Amino acid sequence: MDDEAIRQKVRERLKDGRLPRNLPRGTPLKPGQPTPETIVVGSTLDDPCAACGGKGTQIRYEYPSGPVAFHTRCSEIWDEERAKA
Repeated sequence: MDDEAIRQKVRERLKDGRLPRNLPRGTPLKPGQPTPETIVVGSTLDDPCAACGGKGTQIRYEYPSGPVAFHTRCSEIWDEERAKA
């Protein structure tokens, strides 16, 4: 999938709320509280990409509503489109 097709999907998903507009906020762990929002970076995560739907993502953002994962380039496009809004 080319960048423009990914960009269009990201725009649609930002507009309808399927993609968040903000990065997760890092917060310190406190005893008895749920795990805070985090960012996980790794090689070939199992999550599907939230932008293109492909496998083998490298970045996963943990939100209270659930994980949002991207390929590196898809995450860059998401960042660019979030900045425009």
